[in-house]
Amino acid sequence: MFAPETWALFRETRHRGALPGFDGEGWAGSRANGLYIRIQVKVENAATIQAKFETVGCLATIATCEALLRWVLAEPGCAPTAGELDARLGGLPEARKFCLEMALHALQKAHEAARNQ
Repeated sequence: MFAPETWALFRETRHRGALPGFDGEGWAGSRANGLYIRIQVKVENAATIQAKFETVGCLATIATCEALLRWVLAEPGCAPTAGELDARLGGLPEARKFCLEMALHALQKAHEAARNQ
């Protein structure tokens, strides 16, 4: 059901948890609905230099958040799309593609909050 890339990201999560002293925080989903993503970022010179996520979600949500944060930290200034992120995950099942949009939304909100600080 899940690609090897997705499983590897799920098993080797490095960016899960809270980020002390973050500059911006973004949310997607809702705790009340049981599925949410929170992304916190530290930004320097308009580039994300640190990021962490917390989620209550499935394997796809965790792997998606991990893939996204690895990408934006490795390539400052990049603007990933859902399709590109999906490709890095080896392709999520159709029923889990909403995780891509949720993670991108949370990151966008975190960056907006950091800019407005």
